[in-house]
Amino acid sequence: MWKISKIKKSELCIGCGYCASLFDGKMVINARGFLEPSGIDNEETDVCPGMEIKRSRLASKGSHPVWGNIKSMFAGHASNHDIRYQCSSGGGITAILIYLLDNKFVDAVVHIKADDTIPYANKLVVSRTAEEIISASGSRYSPSSPLSNIHQLAQGNEKYAFVGKPCDIYALKKAKENNRDIQNTFPILISFMCGGIPSLAGALAVAELLGIDEHHIKSYRYRGYGCPGFLTIRTMDGKTHKVPYHKAWGKILNKFSHLRCKVCADGVGEFADIVCADFWPTDSKGFPIFDESDGTNLFMARTELGEMLIEQCIKLGLINYLFPVKTSELKNIQPFQYYRKTTVFSRIFSLGLSNRPAPTYRGMNLIKLSVLNPANQVKGAIGMFIKRNNHRRISY
Repeated sequence: MWKISKIKKSELCIGCGYCASLFDGKMVINARGFLEPSGIDNEETDVCPGMEIKRSRLASKGSHPVWGNIKSMFAGHASNHDIRYQCSSGGGITAILIYLLDNKFVDAVVHIKADDTIPYANKLVVSRTAEEIISASGSRYSPSSPLSNIHQLAQGNEKYAFVGKPCDIYALKKAKENNRDIQNTFPILISFMCGGIPSLAGALAVAELLGIDEHHIKSYRYRGYGCPGFLTIRTMDGKTHKVPYHKAWGKILNKFSHLRCKVCADGVGEFADIVCADFWPTDSKGFPIFDESDGTNLFMARTELGEMLIEQCIKLGLINYLFPVKTSELKNIQPFQYYRKTTVFSRIFSLGLSNRPAPTYRGMNLIKLSVLNPANQVKGAIGMFIKRNNHRRISY
């Protein structure tokens, strides 16, 4: 069990919202621009993805050390052109969610969308129509708390599909193991490959670069309308401002990533039923090519249920299947995730040398994985040592 006040003090709370739901707390933005629970500091929880992630022994035996358990995998995209264009990658998650609703597999979908009052922030929504799902589509590179109402939803009789970051998925998966109501309420868990969550300061840094006052922002879209899509800010005076993805994410937003994200050992959604990711084309040196194009997803079914649902979407023509993908090809399709997983041990080790708390990972063989990328271990450790106290602080 972990005391919530100690989790927050460690700066490992990723703001998933689970404990706020469990103890009727509130999620608030802290001084660093991240979400954290408020009003429940004296409570204790045994479900915290910021503190611990455990891969079961059974899963460990059948899982790829970097990519986790995979039942099937292929490249494809939503067959609906408008959905494919509007979404960040290829519209895969949106197409699957619409299938789940239309075929009564679930009553609604729990996910996030842009906040109405702070356009660069997120809010939790429960969508019951295809139109609501589509309106919330697109990546949101800012803090979110998609688990902040799961205990309340579990008191009813409806079933929900859940979409969240890999850390959110782990927390909900663990909660399902301990609570039959939650298990019955959330039959399907869908995730994506995550590069880390920037603070709200990151979004404001992009606006500042464009000379935009935060109070003049009308809408803030991080990606979409093509792939990878531009970060697009619309202001109150009707003007539109755009920043290319490689500049917005690669040069600005990722520099504001949460400390917990820098020592994450599961950016690939190991505990989900289905994972959809960018199918990045790469150059001869293995670097992703960010030229604008029609989006393509990497579809990954991690469970038999996930595999069955994807097959149904293909059969009904909701998803266009392009070609199969081998596990050996993933290193070039998602090079950042490979680098991250094979060097995370050095960054965790660096936190320990700094006398800072670090998350515990069980059954993930991180020491063995570090051998796959020995040249970058020192680089990762030094980078973590430099960055550990370099988090920009903002006030709200």
